[in-house]
Amino acid sequence: MVEEVQGLNIGELPAPADQPNMIQWKVTLAGPFVIGRCSEVLPNYFSNVDDVSEKGLPPSPDGVGNEFVYNPDIGFVVQGAFEISSSELVEPFVVTAGELMTMWRYKGAHVIKALAPLNGYVCITPRENVNDIWNRSLVHLSAGIDSPLVSNESLDQYVFVAKGVCTDQNGNEYSTNGIYKLDANTTYTFSSFMSTYLIHIWK
Repeated sequence: MVEEVQGLNIGELPAPADQPNMIQWKVTLAGPFVIGRCSEVLPNYFSNVDDVSEKGLPPSPDGVGNEFVYNPDIGFVVQGAFEISSSELVEPFVVTAGELMTMWRYKGAHVIKALAPLNGYVCITPRENVNDIWNRSLVHLSAGIDSPLVSNESLDQYVFVAKGVCTDQNGNEYSTNGIYKLDANTTYTFSSFMSTYLIHIWK
């Protein structure tokens, strides 16, 4: 059984008057998550990301770098491209449409800036404990091709429709920006008539 998690739309977070180029977010509360969405963002609009050095987030694994920690935000670029930069990073890096942000983030303050003529981004954040580690993986459904998603043993897992729409083998519909609770140890076979991106999230 697939259960859609009902969300409470709490409206927009507008840009501050003194920073009109700040990205404006539309925010929804759904289950254990806060879902922020921005769309049709013009180039050079930006969002400031706070320093988390003192928040006790789990450190990154060996090989990622001491300046990185676990990223509680699950970010996905829907449209365009965004640059992540900081005065302390050796060089900025760019995330483009169809890409999921890494599970490890730079722990210092940094800026996310829109690059393309039009840009869109979604960010999913835990509502309560940001130190809870939520795993995430991206599933891309090509138009007209069935794609399986095998849920794991976790009793706390979801799928978020970041872009597009789809159905599963039982005819259940999954809508854009919808988040759905999945059963454990179950194979879901998704199909779509358009390119669709799902984010599988679990503890």
